Amino acid sequence: MDRRRRTILGGAAATVVALAAAMPALATTAVKPYAVPVGIEYDVTPLFSVDDSVPETSDPSQQYRMVGIPDGLGAHSNGDGTTTLFMNHEFTRPTLSQPVVGGPEYRGAYVSKWILDAEGNPISGERAFAMAGVTHRDVDHIMLYDAFTSGPPIMLESLGFAKRGEGVNFFQEGRSTPGGSLPINTNGGGLSYTHTGMYGIFPIIEATPQVRSECGLRQVSNLRASLVMDRIGGMLSSAGTLVLWNDHMR
Repeated sequence: MDRRRRTILGGAAATVVALAAAMPALATTAVKPYAVPVGIEYDVTPLFSVDDSVPETSDPSQQYRMVGIPDGLGAHSNGDGTTTLFMNHEFTRPTLSQPVVGGPEYRGAYVSKWILDAEGNPISGERAFAMAGVTHRDVDHIMLYDAFTSGPPIMLESLGFAKRGEGVNFFQEGRSTPGGSLPINTNGGGLSYTHTGMYGIFPIIEATPQVRSECGLRQVSNLRASLVMDRIGGMLSSAGTLVLWNDHMR
């Protein structure tokens, strides 16, 4: 049987599997790869690693860099010779990161969306928040997992809706109330409404009728998009972010 030589392209950031011979590495990468060959069928070529940067997809004038520890990867072909790679970035709890060079700092895990060329080299990247086609300015409503009082301020800062250290002030000033600039947890949240021990579905149950304008007295007026964040993430945990929008308001 004909055995075609396969190449694993790996780095401290990503491992991409492809057919054919080893491909050239990104010039800035000199980090020992995570994956090492254990047989003659495989070659390992680093593509990109921590602190390597590429133009930001949505704003090429800025540089977007790989930071943290990759914990989970997924990729799909774009049909034009390029590939989209999603990467989850993990950090220890107090660690701050700055994915956009010179941009805001973030605390906690998040997902990046990288574009790879036909040879597997990264050509652009950005936070996966842009996947929904919305920006922070488009979000009129947020649902957060609030198992503890400290959670929502931290999550609000991690999502970029409040500067570091100002999440508590956001709530104290009333900006999160139904009549505030950005209503949050309009069902009362897990602390006031219900907490079954598996609260994650309830934020979605509230966000869905909100974007449908079906919430009566607690309805957020002129709602375009609602953002749902399930859990805060962290060590031995996970977090997911969902954006729902009203097509009639976009």
